[in-house]
Amino acid sequence: VIPNDAWYNLRERSFSHSTFLKSTACMLGALARASSVEQAFLDLEDTTGDGAGIFARIDPSIRPTVYKCATIGVADLAKLRSITRIKRLGRVLEIRADEIIFQQGRMPRSTETIIDCTANGLAPREAVPIFNGGKIILQPMIFCQAVFSAALIAHAEASFDDDDRKNRMCIVNQHPTTVPDLAKGMYLSILITKRFGEAGFKHRWWLASCRLNYGATFPLWMKLWYALGPANLKGNMDAFMDAVERGRVSDLGPILIPEVGAGSLASDMISKEAGRLSPGRSMVALGVLVCGVALYGVRAQLASSFGR
Repeated sequence: VIPNDAWYNLRERSFSHSTFLKSTACMLGALARASSVEQAFLDLEDTTGDGAGIFARIDPSIRPTVYKCATIGVADLAKLRSITRIKRLGRVLEIRADEIIFQQGRMPRSTETIIDCTANGLAPREAVPIFNGGKIILQPMIFCQAVFSAALIAHAEASFDDDDRKNRMCIVNQHPTTVPDLAKGMYLSILITKRFGEAGFKHRWWLASCRLNYGATFPLWMKLWYALGPANLKGNMDAFMDAVERGRVSDLGPILIPEVGAGSLASDMISKEAGRLSPGRSMVALGVLVCGVALYGVRAQLASSFGR
């Protein structure tokens, strides 16, 4: 029974340490170029069955309307596609001894075992300020990363005294449920990390060293290579943010960002100009990249020499 078809993250591309940065660059680039989030999913779809894409759907003939960050492996996807008895009649309303009643029809049954897979552990709730007087109301912030979101909230609580500033740093970013939520979640995640990074060096250092931040697990040279090299992660991110802010994504409605205290939304948006590296900083980044690659080569050579 499939009441709503969904898009899935392919584990081999989405969470593999060797492909994560490249996949992120591809995703942001597709979102920046596509006229809609739905088109971006189609552009990033795995159509070969070998994990070459980033997203997948069970039935290639049906366009999913749901996206909840669910992850699946290539082998698991093949097994699901081998199931032929599928009912798409909406949600189940009632299960009787001799039939199942759906929103859009009925299906006879006899002795089949019914397994309830309908629990929604991450149901969206109305967003409220995270810091509210003497209370801290835990809510998601980073896209599909509940634990890292909690770490950011704890860091804000330990670093700032004013609740208004904490709430400006900690924007509620609900778990995705629909296809356009991919772009919304990515946009808010980038905006949140940008705000923390602009708060000062110690906050940038914390982001770069927090073990719950998956991006912090990559060596600096690798991040620079994907950010400034052929994958163009930095350029794709800037283009994606610009596309969202200019309203060029047709199926993405306005993103409401709660503003608490002084300042305007415009001043908090990620600016393409502000995000670009100056020539001097570019040379420093290039130097760090070259040194990182050289050290990586020396390390590999030593490991080979000592048989490790």
